[in-house]
Amino acid sequence: MRTNRLIFSFILAIMALGSLPAQAITVPPGINCSGILGMADYLHGHRIVMFGEGHGTNEMPATFLRIVCTALQQGAEVSVGLEQPADQEQPLAMYLTSDGGLAAREALLQTDFWITGKDGRASVAMLDMIEGLRRLRQAGYRLTVFPMQGRSTDWHLRNDEKMADRIRAEFSARPASLILTLSGNIHNMKTKPAWLPAEVPAAVPTYLKDLGTDTFNLTSTGGGAWDCQKECGVHFRTVQAGPQEFAVIVSDAKDAYTGDINVGPTTASLPAVESLRPR
Repeated sequence: MRTNRLIFSFILAIMALGSLPAQAITVPPGINCSGILGMADYLHGHRIVMFGEGHGTNEMPATFLRIVCTALQQGAEVSVGLEQPADQEQPLAMYLTSDGGLAAREALLQTDFWITGKDGRASVAMLDMIEGLRRLRQAGYRLTVFPMQGRSTDWHLRNDEKMADRIRAEFSARPASLILTLSGNIHNMKTKPAWLPAEVPAAVPTYLKDLGTDTFNLTSTGGGAWDCQKECGVHFRTVQAGPQEFAVIVSDAKDAYTGDINVGPTTASLPAVESLRPR
C-alpha cells in the first residue's frame, strides 16, 4: 500500500511540473521583434510565406529579420529560406553554430557567393541579418536556415523551379515549421504581370500553388540601394511620400502579391567583403 502511495505521489509531482509555464526566451539585445500591422494572421495557420525585396538596402533585410523574430516570439518554429546557392549550406550551418566573431565572419565571407556577389544579395545588411538569425537561434528559439538555389556554377539554370523544389522539400521535412523566405521580388510573384518581359521565367510560387503560398513585396519610398543596373554600385531614387510604413497594404502589383509592406526610404548596403578590407 505504501509503495502505491509513493508511486501516486510521484505521478502527481510529474504532472505538477508539466503544468508549469514554459520559461520565456529573451530576445537578444538590438533585435527588433515588434509586430507589423496586418502581418500576425499570416504567421499563424500558414506554412509558407515568401517576402520579396529590392536587393542592396539596409532596411529590407532588417525588416525580414523583424518578421522572423515576431514569428519566433509568437511561438512558431521557423525555417528561413535565403536566395543563396546550395553550396552555402555548410558555411551557413557553421556560422550559425559559431560565436559570430571575426574568425567566423571571415570564414563565411571567404566562400564564392560572398566574394563574387555584386547584386546586393551578399551585402553587409544581409550578413547582419544572418548574424541576427544566429543570435536568435542561440538564444533558444526554434530556427533553421537553408539556401534555396541550385548548386555550383549552374545554380542559375531553372533558378525559380529549383528554389520551389527546395522549399517543397523543406515543407515535407519540417511539417511543424513556418517557412519564411527572402528573395528578389520578381522571384516571389504569384502571377506574372503583363509589363514583365516574356523571357522572365515563371516565379517560385507558380510551382507551389498546391501548398497555398502567401507572398509579400517589401517596397520603399525611394532612397539608395547597391544593385546592378548598367553597372553594379550605389543607385538612388528620389524619396517621396508613400503609404504607412510597416503595415500590410493592398499590393500595387495586384494579384502578384498577397500584399505590400512599405519600409520607408532606404539606404544602400555595400558588399560585405568590403567590410573586411583595410581602410
